[in-house]
Amino acid sequence: MKWIIPKQHGAWGMLFVPFVVGAGLGGWQIWHLPALVGWVLLYLATYSFLLALKTKRRRHMYLRWAGGYAVGAIALLAIPLAVRPQLFLCGVVMVPMFAVNVWYARRNDERAFGNDCAAVAALCLGGPAAYVIGTGGSYDQRAFMLWFVFVLFFLGSIFFVKTMIRKRGNQVFRLLSWMYHIAVPLTLATAGFIFLAIAYVPSLVRAYVMPGRELSIKTVGLTETANLLVFAGLVLLAFR
Repeated sequence: MKWIIPKQHGAWGMLFVPFVVGAGLGGWQIWHLPALVGWVLLYLATYSFLLALKTKRRRHMYLRWAGGYAVGAIALLAIPLAVRPQLFLCGVVMVPMFAVNVWYARRNDERAFGNDCAAVAALCLGGPAAYVIGTGGSYDQRAFMLWFVFVLFFLGSIFFVKTMIRKRGNQVFRLLSWMYHIAVPLTLATAGFIFLAIAYVPSLVRAYVMPGRELSIKTVGLTETANLLVFAGLVLLAFR
């Protein structure tokens, strides 16, 4: 039987990169392995469940997959949760974000900007969770900033991808994208986070230069993957 695997490549970057950066900053532990696999299974479970909300014809199949993924996720996530009970907070915070995704799925409007924002906020929780697993401490300012900077990055990524594909030619949306990409590093620099502000400069450059060019979806995806990896490296340097 064919596995139910999401085709949204950008979501995988949101799933893995904040987690890896958080683990790198907090210090790698053996508990990160079951946490990461459980985190992936949890994402697959929610993805399958949301698919079940959209269709009647294959609903039972999607629900079976969602249940199977969920069982695996619970079994694996129970391990780091037993060692780091403070991880329950991430689960609590994730609930309303997932509720937003459910609401949009029931309306068959998953491409809405609000749905994208909720998904980004939820997936970026992997960063502070991995950080707390490594440190064994509480959610300090560093953990919050780790979540915050990745949310800002991926929101910018949503703006950029939409200007390149679905909103191509929409000058108003392109202007909004430029304004966002300028405001983020400018605000961070004004607040004194100079090195973090620098991490967003490559995103600003590609948001200004690339819209309007005839590029394939594959090229846009590869560009965004490279930009994400550069951003992750700069964030690690900024937090060191």
